[in-house]
Amino acid sequence: MPSRSESIKDIFVLVTNKCNLRCSYCYEIEKNSDVISTKLLIEELKKELESSLQKYKLVNIVFHGGEPFLAFEEMKEVSEWAWANFPNNKVMCLATTNGTILTDEIKDWLTENKKRFYPTLSLDGGKEDHNLNRSNSFDRIDFEFFKKNWPNLPVKMTTAPNTISRMFDNFLEIHKMGFLVNPSLAHEVDWSLEEHLPLYAKELNKICQFYVENPKIEPSNNVALKLEYFSPEFIIKHKRACGAGFNVLAFDVKGCKYPCHAFISDLTKKYEKEKVESIFDKLSADSGVELSKECENCFVFTACSPCYGLNHSYRGDMAKFDPVMCEFTKIRVLASANLHAKMLKNRVKYKLVGKKTDNQLYHLIKGIEEIYKKINISI
Repeated sequence: MPSRSESIKDIFVLVTNKCNLRCSYCYEIEKNSDVISTKLLIEELKKELESSLQKYKLVNIVFHGGEPFLAFEEMKEVSEWAWANFPNNKVMCLATTNGTILTDEIKDWLTENKKRFYPTLSLDGGKEDHNLNRSNSFDRIDFEFFKKNWPNLPVKMTTAPNTISRMFDNFLEIHKMGFLVNPSLAHEVDWSLEEHLPLYAKELNKICQFYVENPKIEPSNNVALKLEYFSPEFIIKHKRACGAGFNVLAFDVKGCKYPCHAFISDLTKKYEKEKVESIFDKLSADSGVELSKECENCFVFTACSPCYGLNHSYRGDMAKFDPVMCEFTKIRVLASANLHAKMLKNRVKYKLVGKKTDNQLYHLIKGIEEIYKKINISI
């Protein structure tokens, strides 16, 4: 799967608002049956791809929903158009799917195009907890199909408040099934600092210990942080929480453009072109730098990914970050420091630290020391 960087642009496309599941933590409000017009989308994509490929080495078209495979014919048409008109592996296509509606026709097409279309499976753990939050869909997924065709593509595991106490068990269940996994927390749900934060710390430490005991398994992004950035002697200008409006943009089912798909979470709202253009201008003008003054001197900002889109959708302001998630981020940074410290004791065993240069190792150690000084939480 192509990696994400500033040399890559992601264009999210909401091909449909329909979904056949009702996940308990879904941030998309009031789904409907709308499906995008491929004629309209291709017109918009043609302009974006022609300009973007002059600047970026690769463009990912990321199909989104709803459940994007409910609009398979539209995805297929757009993908094949893009590959035919922009060859030489300059355009890849991706989609996140619940995996429950893949017909033989869809599977055949995906297998034929598996080197240029990457479907990420949402799988939240073992059968019980997956079914608890994802509409009893576990037995409707062809797991072997995903493992056979994309063995190195991690599944997307979302943890909600009602499964946080079993986060590690669900993480382990997915590994036992033969998948890599990227765990994440559900956004815009009722997280309690008193109840859930200690559980998160406990479960995250279990995951880190799993990576210590299994050196051949590369740690997931949520704990494989670049801790050298925390070194007081390391000079880095952290410009933005994400690439929204910069190397990320999105189109809804009506062809309207947004800085990213998270700005389209409430389907009941009418598109306000001038307001959206002002958001693009703001993101472009300050490069997304610390839109909230509260974050200006925050120690963990370099590892934080506050979602500008969800902030805007749920709180009406890109700068209004969820303060509860800030505390969860601190726990994640501290857990990452503990993981790196353990790996440094025998660093030749671990890819995460074993390939760092002497300069990187110096700043890594300084970064860990700084984290222990400034994050006063015991986990």
